[in-house]
Amino acid sequence: MTPHRTPQWQRKPLKRKVVVVGAGTAGLTCAARLKEIGAEVVVFEKSRGVSGRMASRRMEHGFCDHGAQYFTARSDGFGSLVSRWQVLGLVTPWNARIVKIGFSDESPVRETQRFIGVPRMTSPMSMLSEGLDVRLNIRIAKIEQMAGGWSVIDESGETRATGIDQIVLAIPPAQTLQLLGAHSPSWWEQVARVRMAPCWTVMATVRQTDQTGFDAAFVANGPLAWVANNATKPGRTPLPVWTLHASAEWSTQHIDRSGEEVSLELIQAFEEITSVKVIESVSHRWLYARAVDETRYGPLWDPSMGLAACGDWAMGDNVEAAWRSGWECAERVSQ
Repeated sequence: MTPHRTPQWQRKPLKRKVVVVGAGTAGLTCAARLKEIGAEVVVFEKSRGVSGRMASRRMEHGFCDHGAQYFTARSDGFGSLVSRWQVLGLVTPWNARIVKIGFSDESPVRETQRFIGVPRMTSPMSMLSEGLDVRLNIRIAKIEQMAGGWSVIDESGETRATGIDQIVLAIPPAQTLQLLGAHSPSWWEQVARVRMAPCWTVMATVRQTDQTGFDAAFVANGPLAWVANNATKPGRTPLPVWTLHASAEWSTQHIDRSGEEVSLELIQAFEEITSVKVIESVSHRWLYARAVDETRYGPLWDPSMGLAACGDWAMGDNVEAAWRSGWECAERVSQ
């Protein structure tokens, strides 16, 4: 079963020019759906690649997932899509041995079907972007409403698109508010109330011998919140490279520290709980990792201004929430 939608033969083509800012899961999903129903869509992304936090970093011996570690499919619509991705060889189940470390509740981690992209986490979104006009390495810094429609301007002052009917902001709330500037869509205050927590991440290559007895773990105490052995994921490097995610609280307290300092502290905590020796590492700071506000508004749309906003923060805090937000945002904009 796929999400409810008007049959293609009953829907009038959406003869509009739409700009989507952000090429993560929500932005690409929204853009692909809008293009499917006839819109002329351009996607601008500030990074050099798509997928947002469904991210993988190239290491010396292969790729390491340093953003989203896996995803689940609990809704019929997303489940149907994941099934198609499996047929295409873009995702596969990750039957990981996951434990809890330092929790007073000693019950096992809840069993659920977890999926990963193959050969890296970015694969599903990379495929989706292939049919879209995605323009990378362009940071949109300003939007202006003119008589003939919206214009979007990059950080160097160059106008990148004009005569735009609708703009979808598929970026974190803080960046959304910065881009809006003096523009005040009906949903401005809702976005302003959303808070996003950061996450410091370390990708740690370890010695070949691994005697931890688990593939991943949720960690209760200290700076760490999650550790995972990428070598246990199908299609990844055979040499163990562990992803170490710091907790939201610790990351917030140490947000301005250097990557070298953060790596030393997270690696020390990892070696203490696993007795595994790290031989090299790379750090990454996610400034907007997940929403800490439990209020979920759904995708936001102001038809009078032609402005929309979506992202996982609008629906939840995971990959499926980002996909649902992007899909439902396209449906609202297209009406």
